[in-house]
Amino acid sequence: MRPKFVFFCRVFYPNEQANSVLLTQLCRQLSKSCDVHVVCNVPSLVPLPADLRAVRVTRLSPPVVFQLRGVRVLEYLYATFALFFSMWRFGKGSTFVLWTDPPFLDTWMGFFCKLRGIRFCVWLQDWYPQNLIGMGMFRDRGRWMRRIQAWVYRSAESVICISKDTERILHRRKVFNTIVIENWAGPSEFAPSKSKARPDWGNGLARDRLTVMFAGNFGLGLDVNMLERVIANVCPSKDFLFVFLGEGMRLPEVRALASQYPNVILSKWLSREEVRDTMNQCDVHLVLLIEELMGAIFPSKIYSVMASGKPVLAFAPKHSMLFEMVERIGCGIAADSTRPLQMAAALERMRDLFKKRPTELQKMGRLGREFIENTWNDEKAAQAFLDRGKPAPADSPTLRHPGRRARL
Repeated sequence: MRPKFVFFCRVFYPNEQANSVLLTQLCRQLSKSCDVHVVCNVPSLVPLPADLRAVRVTRLSPPVVFQLRGVRVLEYLYATFALFFSMWRFGKGSTFVLWTDPPFLDTWMGFFCKLRGIRFCVWLQDWYPQNLIGMGMFRDRGRWMRRIQAWVYRSAESVICISKDTERILHRRKVFNTIVIENWAGPSEFAPSKSKARPDWGNGLARDRLTVMFAGNFGLGLDVNMLERVIANVCPSKDFLFVFLGEGMRLPEVRALASQYPNVILSKWLSREEVRDTMNQCDVHLVLLIEELMGAIFPSKIYSVMASGKPVLAFAPKHSMLFEMVERIGCGIAADSTRPLQMAAALERMRDLFKKRPTELQKMGRLGREFIENTWNDEKAAQAFLDRGKPAPADSPTLRHPGRRARL
């Protein structure tokens, strides 16, 4: 009998948000060997492509006013209640996979799945408040909420983490039924540029400079003050050009940074199709992880950077998975994000490779691309979910004593 999975998430195809793209790619691969049903909160008049037609999709369309920019809270509230009440139409023969989008969806649904005897997995993606509460990162408040969230995690078949940093935090909270399935990028979604032309930003500013790009969300994970200290150390040099591509709550600070330094350019956010081409318009991609948020988030953009065949310049805590990953794969240079001088030295080392040994940069990009093609992509992630994230047998001791020992 084919395994049956019901995914609950706010977004799905054709939405271009990261969660939507990841879930779409995962379901495309799982539908080859499983019965897959997706319940989402995204209306669409676009028919599913041929490779997704084996996936059943239930769309709980929110009122138009909830889809307007600036009322995200209303959209989240509607999605949470709509997805929660939709669970009653499914029987106990399926395994529910609860993505942490929208906030607190996994808390409510996990609680009632446990009461109804329905098997469920929690896939920790975004660092919404309930994730931080469940990991005990809100120590001074919400003790009862921490206990409920941790109980839900222990009751799940498995808690899927996207980084080892998150898994370590959950283990400290005595949540041991965890597995790590990293995020991914499809080899065909991002690809190295075939053009040998140099990237051009700012009326030719990038012609002879090392172009360093940060592409993504300007959220709390972007420490602009830290970057300013690093840029200030290399600003006298005319060998660097920094390009920031994105939007988010830190946008005013990034705009101020761009107005202060002539070698910093701020570009508007692009559609996903445009981003695929723009990812190649630089020499090096900057990937950040600050120590305060280690375990709460993981910069999954590193996978699309590697798929694009570009070197990675990672600023991350030395004991983080991101730091270890860059050094293990050899796809770039990692520097400790708690040491500005070390980060500036990493930039200068990249500059030296760019000017004197460009083949070394090309090798870093090639190693990253080979990792995506051969070791980790959407197909490998789906297989990992089937091998490690699928439900345990009915007589598994872990089901009788959830949370006391890891199922794997």
